[in-house]
Amino acid sequence: METTPFGIFWIILGLVSLFWRDGGVLLSLLAFAAIFQASMVLSLSIGDSIEPILPYYWITILIALRLFWNLATRRLMALPPAVGVSLVVLAAFAVVTTAVTAVAPLVFHGLAVYDPQRSIDAQYQNLGTLEFKISMLGQLGFLWLNLLVLWYTATEIARTGLPLRFVRSLTWAGVAAAFLALWQAASWKLHIPYPYAQLNNAAGWSQGYMQFLAGIKRINGSFTEPSSMAAFMVGFFAFALTLWWHSRDWKAAWLTIMALLALLISTSTTAYLGLMGLLPIWLFFALGYQTRLRRRTVAALLAIGILITASLPAVLAHETVRKVLDSSLVSKATTSSFIHRTAADLRALEILLETGGVGVGLGGNRPSSFAASLISTTGVVGLGLFVSFVILVAAAALRQTRDNSKLRPVAVSVLWGLVGHLLAKQLSQPDLSQPTMWIWLAALVAVAAGSSGKEAVRA
Repeated sequence: METTPFGIFWIILGLVSLFWRDGGVLLSLLAFAAIFQASMVLSLSIGDSIEPILPYYWITILIALRLFWNLATRRLMALPPAVGVSLVVLAAFAVVTTAVTAVAPLVFHGLAVYDPQRSIDAQYQNLGTLEFKISMLGQLGFLWLNLLVLWYTATEIARTGLPLRFVRSLTWAGVAAAFLALWQAASWKLHIPYPYAQLNNAAGWSQGYMQFLAGIKRINGSFTEPSSMAAFMVGFFAFALTLWWHSRDWKAAWLTIMALLALLISTSTTAYLGLMGLLPIWLFFALGYQTRLRRRTVAALLAIGILITASLPAVLAHETVRKVLDSSLVSKATTSSFIHRTAADLRALEILLETGGVGVGLGGNRPSSFAASLISTTGVVGLGLFVSFVILVAAAALRQTRDNSKLRPVAVSVLWGLVGHLLAKQLSQPDLSQPTMWIWLAALVAVAAGSSGKEAVRA
C-alpha cells in the first residue's frame, strides 16, 4: 500500500468531512474529486497488478460509511418520491449486472473478448478469452458504491433542501478542470512549472500527459488522457452554454468560453467530434422550441455566426491548425487506431449475439464506446434498465422544477451536461465506473430531490 502527498491531502480532507456535522460537505468534495482521474489516494497490490484508489472512490467509500451510520442511528430519510422509482430501477440494474457478472464468465468461459487490462490496439486480431477475474469484483464494487452515492445524495439534499450547493460545487470543479488544462498548455508554451507529479501519479495506469500531435503537446489536465478530459469538458460546455442561454449572465459566458478553450487545445478527436455532434442538437432544442426570440438574442447569434465565418479562413490557413485538424479528424478514419476501435465495437455486438443477449459481465469486455461496452457486458436487460434509469431521473428533475423559476434553468443545464458527456462517451470512454458520468447523474438527482424535499419523511 502506497500513497502520495496529494493522496495524504485527500485522506485528511475526506476524514474531516466524514465527521463534519454538515453531510453536504462530502457531496461538495465528491464533485471536486471526480475531476482528478489521473491521481491516487492509495495504491493496492492485488495479485500481479497494482490498483489505485482515485480521490473520487475514496470519497464514495466515506459517503457509504456515512450512509450506513445514518441508517444505523435512524437519521436516514426515506427516498423522496420524485427519485425513488428511478433509484429502484438503478438498484435493479445493479442486481442484474451482479448476477450476469457472476454467471456469464462460467457459462461463456473462453469466449473471445477484449481484455480490459490490455490495450485495444494490442488485441486487434489477437483477442483475449473470457474468464472470471478479481478486477470484475472491483467493477461491481464501483457500481454499488455509485448507487449508494446517489441514494445519499437524494436523502441528504431532500433533508437540507439545498440542491444548488451541489451544482455550484460541480460548476467550480469544471472551472478547476478547465484551469488545469489551460495551465498545462501554458506550462508547455511558456516553460512554467506544472504539478505532473501530483496530478498524474495513479500507479499501474498509463498516463497520457506526454503525447504530441502535429508538434503540439496534447492536453489532458487532471485526467489520464486528452479524450477523458474532452468527454467531461463536452458535458461542461453544454452545461455552461445552456446556463448562459437561460440566464444571460456574464459568469456563465466565461464558463462557456473556458470550457471551449479547454476543448480546442486538447487536440482530442473526442473533443472536436463531440462539439460537432452536440451543437446541432443543442441549437435544435434551444431555438426550435422558442416561439419568439428576442432581438438581442438574434443579433448576438448573427454576430457570432458572422465572426466565425469571417475568421474561419484565417484560422484554417495556419499550418499547425491544419495539421491538428487533419490528424484528429480528416485522416483519423484511415488510421490503425480508428480501425482497431471500430473492430472492438463490432466485436461487442458479436458478443451480444453469441451470449444470447446476456452479456459477459461487468469488466468482461472493453470496446471503445460506452454503449457497446454496456450492452456487451450487462446485456439487453442491463442496457434497458440503465437507459430507463437515466430517462426517469432526467424526467423527475424536469418535472419537479416545472414551476420553479430558479431551479428550472439549472435542471435543464445539468441535463444538457449529462447529454454532452454521454455523447462524448460514445466516441472513446467506455467505462461505467467513470466518475464524471456519475457526478452529472448525482446533480440531476440533487435537483429532483431538492425540489421535493418537503415530501420526504423520516424512515
